[in-house]
Amino acid sequence: MESMDEGSTADQASAPILEKSVQVGAAKIHYLEAGPRLGVPVVFMHGSRFQAETWRELGTLQLVAARGLRAIAFDLPGGEGKSPAAEFSIEQLVAQFCAALALQRPIIVSPSMSGRLALPAITRNPERFRAWVPIAPAGMEAFLEPLSELAIPTLIVWGEKDRVFPVEGARKLASRLVRSESLILKGASHTCYLEQPETFHERLLEFLTEIE
Repeated sequence: MESMDEGSTADQASAPILEKSVQVGAAKIHYLEAGPRLGVPVVFMHGSRFQAETWRELGTLQLVAARGLRAIAFDLPGGEGKSPAAEFSIEQLVAQFCAALALQRPIIVSPSMSGRLALPAITRNPERFRAWVPIAPAGMEAFLEPLSELAIPTLIVWGEKDRVFPVEGARKLASRLVRSESLILKGASHTCYLEQPETFHERLLEFLTEIE
């Protein structure tokens, strides 16, 4: 059941970004939410050294919410954020979190390590998702075959100088997908969206508007 943390309020004007939690199986998931509740949901995941708060600090949640979309960023259990460690299924967490919030065909944004969680959900049940924004996703190699059948709109984001997952991965991923476009951030490393937020936000918002 969804709950709101102490000090939060449903008044979007006074508290545009709300802190909430929801029970997903054995895991209590902390998440941030902004924007109209009936807006198209955009779910932001995070890499291993980051958390939901990263998207607030970057200004992404505010920008997406200002476009009339429902921006949601959640902390992975036991990670750097506020979701306590708990037993959970890597293959099912994304689908279960979306189901717990009754999100209808959300758009998934999955940087780096979170790709390992997003890929199973998106490739197994693509009809449940509106679009996908992978940012140098981990775990891609294990899903190349099912990705070739993925027809949902995809915006691939990658840093030109990524030394964790070289930029060749962006071309390999694009060659597998039916409907994709790529944003290669020149001179950027693995955390490309943090290094060039203005360029990232500009193209992300364009993509979300096109999908909406």
